[in-house]
Amino acid sequence: MELQNCVRLLRTHLDRFFESEGYTFIPAMMQYRKDMPFGFTCFIVNITPYEETCIVELHAGVRRDDVEGIAFQFTNGLSGFYENSMSLVCSLGKLLGKRYH
Repeated sequence: MELQNCVRLLRTHLDRFFESEGYTFIPAMMQYRKDMPFGFTCFIVNITPYEETCIVELHAGVRRDDVEGIAFQFTNGLSGFYENSMSLVCSLGKLLGKRYH
């Protein structure tokens, strides 16, 4: 299945839920993001297309502006990515104690 078909199919199932929770889909980042007073929270979508199906993995992320203001300078991150950097990112499988989910 082509990647664009996977994305379209996935969004038909997820957009309504995430939008009802206050998240906006950012296509360039393949993530649902919600601005918060401290930064943002997000769910990053990773899609691997195969011939007949797609494997989807979600990662949960959070950005704390105060943490990034201190820590980002010590990372290998590109300066242009600063506004989108995250303080913590973890796969949902890991958070649920599974190898993958």
